[in-house]
Amino acid sequence: MMRQDTPVGINQFEIDDDDSSFQIGSNSSGMDTAPSFQNSAPMQSNNINNTNDPNLPWYKRLVSCFQLSTLQRHFNVDTIDVQNRVKSAIIHANTPDHFREQVLTSNGTKEADLYGPVWISMTLMFLFAVTGNTSKYLKNDAQDVEYDISHLSKAFSILMVYTFCVPSALFIMMQCVNVNVGLVEIIALYGYSLVPYLPVTILCLIPSSWLEVIFLLAASILSLLLIARNLMGPIMKSNSRWGASMCMAVVCIHFVFFLIFKIVFYSHHSHASGNNHNGSNNAGKTDDDIDDDGQLNRFFL
Repeated sequence: MMRQDTPVGINQFEIDDDDSSFQIGSNSSGMDTAPSFQNSAPMQSNNINNTNDPNLPWYKRLVSCFQLSTLQRHFNVDTIDVQNRVKSAIIHANTPDHFREQVLTSNGTKEADLYGPVWISMTLMFLFAVTGNTSKYLKNDAQDVEYDISHLSKAFSILMVYTFCVPSALFIMMQCVNVNVGLVEIIALYGYSLVPYLPVTILCLIPSSWLEVIFLLAASILSLLLIARNLMGPIMKSNSRWGASMCMAVVCIHFVFFLIFKIVFYSHHSHASGNNHNGSNNAGKTDDDIDDDGQLNRFFL
């Protein structure tokens, strides 16, 4: 119920409902003012760049990489930057610290991105699956060759381990020896180091097992150069007794992935041609010798 006990202005009235009242009035100048929302929005944290903050513990920097604000920032990258990083991953692979300092971060003016590593990994996943099955068809004498759809899941698992799990483990080890290189930088290095494999997967369609080994080995060496030239310097500068062991671990892991790529996707034994020579080639050999020859043939065939 509205009642008017005293004269009120055009902008002032009182509502009385039982014991509660609500009053709207004008200011002394008689001019209406809009409500202020200056402090109504929640304050955003200014400390969102925690991935490279050396003052934070390593586990907090590791967790901060999976926060939405961090992921959004590292996926916000220009196309021209991704193109330059893809080209520099090959051109400047053998230049010490150039890719990490001049290309990824541009002396602190830019940040390492995650868009490039994810895009390269997904593209390479399809290329490995398609070219692996096509290579099997070209090298097999049988009339019907079944498409192995499991190549997609295998490629996805292998590349995710290579792009994200290995850099995360390396980041933890580097923090133990006080090497201040951010996790996103290491992931970006490993992601862009996959660039040489993109054209090599197409070249592996050539029906020659020895050429496949040469192409994959060349791509692995170029990929390893990019990682070694940008990470081994900071590791060795730490003067840790574990520095040399970590460098050897990086090299060995890369060689293991080279073997995995070759064995999983490009090792196809031609049963039709192999059966024609089994009688003559296996004469005088024991079962163990035949098994050893079969394992070697599966790698080069």
